[in-house]
Amino acid sequence: FAESPPEQSQAYTFTVALLRMLRQLHRSRIAHLDVKPQNLVVVRPLSLKLIDLCSWGVLGEEAPLSLSLRYAAPELVKLFREGHVSSRPTPAMDVYSAGAVAFWLFTGRELFPTEEADEVSWLV
Repeated sequence: FAESPPEQSQAYTFTVALLRMLRQLHRSRIAHLDVKPQNLVVVRPLSLKLIDLCSWGVLGEEAPLSLSLRYAAPELVKLFREGHVSSRPTPAMDVYSAGAVAFWLFTGRELFPTEEADEVSWLV
């Protein structure tokens, strides 16, 4: 999604599609780690692709810390604020981000209106 969320009637379908894609990644022991609207592409009506696996990591193994603060799980924001450069990915990190994306899909608003780490961590 480039700039705006889909029609309200499509939000549920896209949310379910996103969760299914994440389930497949997690079954392969891969965490995406940068789930956000900009990384979702509509390839045909009601069909999505999750792109940009530049931040991925193997579940439970050390991975470089790279995040989009508005969609990052609280534990990643905390590590970022503390100056860490890596994390051990869990499925919950992607699921939290998917929830923030679902909020955007259904409301057209971002869960957190800022990219400032201090403000995001306070809000979380």
